[in-house]
Amino acid sequence: MSKISKTIWNPSIRNNVIATVIVAVIGFVCTSIWSYITAVLNKTNFKTEFKNLWNIEIKLWVIVLTIIGFLILILVLKRLVTRKFKYNEETLDVDRKTFNKIRTEVFPSETRSALTGIHFHTDFKEDRRICLDTIDTLKNADYHFFNPKLENLKRDIIPHLDELKNYMFKSEYVDEIRVKERGGATDDEYFMTLKMIRGAGEKSFNQIDLFIKEGRKILKV
Repeated sequence: MSKISKTIWNPSIRNNVIATVIVAVIGFVCTSIWSYITAVLNKTNFKTEFKNLWNIEIKLWVIVLTIIGFLILILVLKRLVTRKFKYNEETLDVDRKTFNKIRTEVFPSETRSALTGIHFHTDFKEDRRICLDTIDTLKNADYHFFNPKLENLKRDIIPHLDELKNYMFKSEYVDEIRVKERGGATDDEYFMTLKMIRGAGEKSFNQIDLFIKEGRKILKV
């Protein structure tokens, strides 16, 4: 469910929703102010004027122009919400150091390669510990990026590593039952879990690879 919601609630959709909500709030505030002023001038009550305002007959061309105006306003607000991040000399230097530290110390080439060729064994305690340490490292404030795009790419790695860790834990649990029952139906579940581990490892590798590729483009390193 979290993966589906994350796919649907991506930055583009989120920014469109924020811009639409802002326009809706502005529209409501403006109509409320207009209704209040009209009520004062006509010596009527706010509720009546507010209701009359929403029941006014409007020509089609006015509606079309209003819609176009709202769309333009949404686009302008969207551009303001999604203003492109710009580095200065200091922030660029910090992000480069952080990126290089993650690339060389947290995810060296041998670690990334190991994710695509995880050895099928019954004891994943060490691998799980590494996953936990890596997740904690990525969440550490010392590894925060000033560039929001880089920060989001880094954060996107964590769910995949967390999934890998969970499958490793499950494989140990299933294997304990399998040994006690001396095979049986748990064999299929065990080997299916091992396949899930490999799949999660490959997804982790792909996300890390994307982070490194995009990071090198952005930081020019």
